[in-house]
Amino acid sequence: MKKLTLTFDNGPTPGITDAVLETLERFGVRATFFLVGTQLQKAEARVLAEEASARGHRIGNHTYSHGAPLGEQLSPGVARDEILRMHDLLGDLAGVVPLFRPNGRGRMGPHLLSHESVETLSTIGASVVLWSSVPKDRKVDVPTPDAWLVQAKQDVLAQAWPVMALHDRPSGHPDAGPMQYLHEFLSWTHDQQIEIVQEIPSEQMPMQKGQPMPELSRFITPA
Repeated sequence: MKKLTLTFDNGPTPGITDAVLETLERFGVRATFFLVGTQLQKAEARVLAEEASARGHRIGNHTYSHGAPLGEQLSPGVARDEILRMHDLLGDLAGVVPLFRPNGRGRMGPHLLSHESVETLSTIGASVVLWSSVPKDRKVDVPTPDAWLVQAKQDVLAQAWPVMALHDRPSGHPDAGPMQYLHEFLSWTHDQQIEIVQEIPSEQMPMQKGQPMPELSRFITPA
């Protein structure tokens, strides 16, 4: 049976994340949410994050401000602050093994991490979680809020075990935007007998519990 790991980036967003949580609950799906600090520090968003955790979803660090990729932020202390400020804000939501997803603007490469960010992540014993599918959903990229479904389905069928990065944030489309079609996508995966799991395949974790894997060097900006 093919597998799929679902993740959601850039939230929590009231009016979007809560609807995502209800849809996931309806299908009995557990996911991982990679949160941004500037969102999480809002009281209503914090409530959503705590609700997600209480429902069995994992909560990860997607930097404090979601600015430029950390491999492009080479001023001393900037990458460390982006990681640790968010790590502190998460508190108990981070769990026993902190999960971190770098902001890469949807692309892989050495722009993802700096040597400072790697040292910081190692210090807190974090696992770095990448992705293998990022269906485009912003209005600047696709004309309709349901357009992401085509790429999402293609990636699921083409990969043995994709790690999909969806977004519970405003997309430029009206109302709830792309995530109002999450129900349709999950119905399709059910019909296709795709097993949705919370586990993350090791090949998408170039750092595990603070320990660098051999492939980590591919994602670090040269000193």
